[in-house]
Amino acid sequence: MNDQQGNSLWEDGPRANCSDTLPYGHEFFNEIPVVMKVIIGICGGLTLITIIIFLDELRCLIKSHKHENILHKSIWLLGLYPVFSSTSLLAIVVPRSSLLDQLLASGYLSVVLHMFLNLMVSYYGGEAAFLHTVTNTKIALRSPPIACCCCCCPMVLLNKKIYRIISAIVLQCAFIRPLILYLSAVLWTEGLYVEGMLTRSTVNTIFGVTITLSTLLAMYGLILIFRASKDHLKHYHIVPKFICFQLVLVVSNLQIMVISILSSNNVFPCVGTLSPKIVGNVTHHGLLIFEMFLLALLARFFYMKTLRDDASYTTEIVAENGINQGYNSTSDMGNTTIKSNTDNISSA
Repeated sequence: MNDQQGNSLWEDGPRANCSDTLPYGHEFFNEIPVVMKVIIGICGGLTLITIIIFLDELRCLIKSHKHENILHKSIWLLGLYPVFSSTSLLAIVVPRSSLLDQLLASGYLSVVLHMFLNLMVSYYGGEAAFLHTVTNTKIALRSPPIACCCCCCPMVLLNKKIYRIISAIVLQCAFIRPLILYLSAVLWTEGLYVEGMLTRSTVNTIFGVTITLSTLLAMYGLILIFRASKDHLKHYHIVPKFICFQLVLVVSNLQIMVISILSSNNVFPCVGTLSPKIVGNVTHHGLLIFEMFLLALLARFFYMKTLRDDASYTTEIVAENGINQGYNSTSDMGNTTIKSNTDNISSA
């Protein structure tokens, strides 16, 4: 129902002419007010700054980093913030691409989950050095996010077999999440899947539960290794790096869930013919851009601090303590790793 000027009126809560159909980019910009256009412009500026921050980090890492394995994994992890910012901006200006943008961002996040595990192992000097350091370390299986309330979970000794199981638990997310999101995109083209909105659809429920369980399992495995390593790797600032990474998971998953609930209850208003669901999606992606900008600054500080601290390691210090200061240099394996690390630094 419209008034004489053609403006839509409220009918039983939502507006009569609101549509959940995702608009084309030009239609979207014709519908939104000037204020929203200004906000989108600010989001574009923040995205550009986030990308510039990453490019500067890339320059510093390539120029200064002595350890190639750590270099590659650090680049992957720091790339998480511009990837999320860029895909979120595209999802705003081209609403019909939102599911594809989510597929790209989620696929990248799934790979980086396992990459963070590999980064922690690389900080030790490789898998052999990692296992030598943490073997027979007790880890509590009663850990968040899925087993924090399970009193029956025992303490186990970390060894090669347990590590391989945990690594597989983390790795599964790199396959399951992108696969489910790809299937979601296929079904969305047939109108069988509604992205970004809570519905009673069986497909939505199955896909949502599968993605959630896969992510929680991967985080559970990552937290187990993190807890066993945080004291050994404290000079690499592993705790704040892990927090920055974990916050990406929280804001990208929990935030969209909250906004979906609000959208389903028409908390967001219609904007022209744009439904509360579409306005909610735009709100989520706009917040995500701002959050990624802040997290990119925080992550930059700690990764660059690690780079500066690593540059202060002399050949004598490495020969005495190993590249990771928690590593025991008295064993044959330790001496082999230390010799290799010393040669790398001497040749750098």
